[in-house]
Amino acid sequence: DIQVFVDLAAISAGESDIDVDRVRCLSAVAVHLSPILYLQKSSGFEHLLAALKRVAPALQQDKALPQKVKDLAGQLSWLQQVKLSHGSTEIRTTSQLERLLQLGIFVVGPAVHEIG
Repeated sequence: DIQVFVDLAAISAGESDIDVDRVRCLSAVAVHLSPILYLQKSSGFEHLLAALKRVAPALQQDKALPQKVKDLAGQLSWLQQVKLSHGSTEIRTTSQLERLLQLGIFVVGPAVHEIG
């Protein structure tokens, strides 16, 4: 589902540097965070932990991934435009991606404890 949506976004995008960057950002975020995107509301902590473990290597590989999520969050109108310009195939993926972007940023890393 995610790759289809990214492909449709690429088709919808123009050839400007901004459009190309949007698609690259969408691709990186959607592909690397797909384990989180497809969590069900009924998923428990163990499912979340397993999804985060699958995302961790992407965060190690692409240190800019958190910034890409923030950048993509500013592009919700563009995601809506992609969603509206294509059929229902990617509506589920778009909704899940929008939900993640609207609910906030996950901070993944070692816990930091202050010693008092």
